Amino acid sequence: MLRNLLKCFHAVLATAMAVSCGHSSISMNRVAAGTDRADTIVVNYSDTAILALQDCIDSVKYVVLESNAECPIGYVDAVYFTDSSIVVVDYRIASSVYLFGYDGKFRGRVSQPGNGPHEYLNLTYVTLSHDSRMIVIQDRQKDKVMWFDMNGKYCRSTDGTSMGGDVEYVAENCLIHETDAVGGISRPNDHSSFVATDSTNGYLYSVCQQQYSSKMKAMYGHPLKRQGSRIIGRRVADNSIYEFTETGPEIIHYVKIIPDDFSGYKYEDTDSFFKGQRLHQSLDETFIETDSYSYFSVSQDYQQDYLYSHSDRKLYRLKTRFNRLILGFFFRPITSLNNDWMVSVSEPFVIYGLANQFPNLEQMDEELYGLKQKISLDDNPVIFFYHIKKDIQP
Repeated sequence: MLRNLLKCFHAVLATAMAVSCGHSSISMNRVAAGTDRADTIVVNYSDTAILALQDCIDSVKYVVLESNAECPIGYVDAVYFTDSSIVVVDYRIASSVYLFGYDGKFRGRVSQPGNGPHEYLNLTYVTLSHDSRMIVIQDRQKDKVMWFDMNGKYCRSTDGTSMGGDVEYVAENCLIHETDAVGGISRPNDHSSFVATDSTNGYLYSVCQQQYSSKMKAMYGHPLKRQGSRIIGRRVADNSIYEFTETGPEIIHYVKIIPDDFSGYKYEDTDSFFKGQRLHQSLDETFIETDSYSYFSVSQDYQQDYLYSHSDRKLYRLKTRFNRLILGFFFRPITSLNNDWMVSVSEPFVIYGLANQFPNLEQMDEELYGLKQKISLDDNPVIFFYHIKKDIQP
């Protein structure tokens, strides 16, 4: 059962701790990111093995999220997994956080928009505590962080004035702040991209210098993300992939794009940034880690998806064609689970759109036919779990 499988994916650490209210004076001396684990991934479109999806995925599961008036999901921006619940975040449409069981049943809503004491005006960022036992909502408009248990019950609030951007919780006494273009905790030095503090806001370490000038204020999505129990980050126009721990940051991958690479492009303002992006190939914001593989995309006028094997350091370019229709929702995964599961989400209209292209769907793909029978166009999205084989061959 998927629920039982997921339980083994999460390492249990200590109890989560809140961010302190104070804003201490910090020395912004940087530490160099460790490179002991770093792989250089060379992306050469003309010289990369091609991998068909059916040759790398050996198992597909899905969870149909219950639909009712209490949980109208407009768009799934983030998904987190705990021992008991699936946490679904919709930033842009419903501005809501929902709890579902692994059977897809709706379990409740976590707070709601509003000006009440336990409500949020701006659903800035949602994540889990370091031990995945609490849901943390950051509201930049109220300058507040709210903590809820896995039943959606309010537990406490902490001050958010020290936060420049998204904050992830690495351990009980280690918080990672994303501060690319916001200021906040990085005001003593606006060139920091990630800053680590302890739970009393005391400085631990920082990493990276922005490649753009102080005029540049563009950000892509959320460059700091929790993937299982790991915190992965990537700066805008930086091809280094960082993992953050209590002891410091590590570069786990560096992506070298041949013949072109936007990461070395020099620019001074927003216009030149986007002009450079159109002219140069670059990593997009998606970079997903599992135990054995990395998934990422390179984009320019088109987008190409890649799968990188950690064990033999081989890179595979993924075909966009597939023989099992249920594999059509693999592309653009939004997170991962340990043990090599990739997680994607699809709205029912996309599922219907693919299914309706085949008059004899039942004979073409029994899995997709069965899924279509379970949903309607007005239902909530479906969460897909794709397991990558241990040994893949092109």
